[in-house]
Amino acid sequence: MGAIKPLHEWTDKELAERERIYPLGVDPLHGPSLGAEINRRNNQRNRRYTLASVICAAIAAFGSMIAAIASLLTIYLAHR
Repeated sequence: MGAIKPLHEWTDKELAERERIYPLGVDPLHGPSLGAEINRRNNQRNRRYTLASVICAAIAAFGSMIAAIASLLTIYLAHR
């Protein structure tokens, strides 16, 4: 019999299937590590989404700043 594959090497599909079987996250082979691994992956995904949204907001703010400067420059040159 082969060694048990560590949870961090499982695919998301394998984890989701195992979670359906053991909804509390306590697996007979891995113990409470199954629930911990699922929570860890969810936290990583949420951090990636948060980082992506912060980067998008920063790009939007920078673009808005450039538009405001261009607008002020246009007004200045029009009244010159």
